[in-house]
Amino acid sequence: MREQVEHLLATATRSARAAARVHREASRSGGGRWVDIKTATSDFVSDVDMAAQEAAMGVIAARHPGHAILAEEEGGGRAGVPGNEYLWVVDPLDGTTNFLHGHPYHAASVAVWHGGIPLAAAVDAQALGRVWTAARGLGAQENGIPIRVSRTRRIDRFLLGTGFPFKAHALIPAYLRQLDRALRQTAGVRRTGAAAID
Repeated sequence: MREQVEHLLATATRSARAAARVHREASRSGGGRWVDIKTATSDFVSDVDMAAQEAAMGVIAARHPGHAILAEEEGGGRAGVPGNEYLWVVDPLDGTTNFLHGHPYHAASVAVWHGGIPLAAAVDAQALGRVWTAARGLGAQENGIPIRVSRTRRIDRFLLGTGFPFKAHALIPAYLRQLDRALRQTAGVRRTGAAAID
């Protein structure tokens, strides 16, 4: 099982790297173009999202041709072989709004599930020079170095990561009440604009 998980992790890492390479090349040539608003104000899709998705899916399809892929952007799904329970989940450019504004907090994220259980994942944030990986039974790493969550047990020393409900505006008042409580009780709250980095 370990060897299989390592192989899946290698695929996730290569796939995320391929997508992040698209981000880097687009940044060097002036950034991406706004293509559409998906569902809400500030929920954008760019030409870079689409190209990065194609790159990420290409790696997965070449290494695991029978596996199903669920990708974020339009037309991003690919059915797998019937009976094969592997599902790859791809966000080719998490933090599109950041990317389109030249902000470095964006990443490509790729994960694989089998029978409803997550096995391996990779997040490549090339603009930050960081790659995070995790695999069942193998732990988590940042740039190849093992990582873990803080051992603090005191809420006043917690540093929280969050996202904001930018699609569901009706939730904002309730969210702000919770945020107020968190800010008063913890060491701080961070929101990068890219859930994979949060």
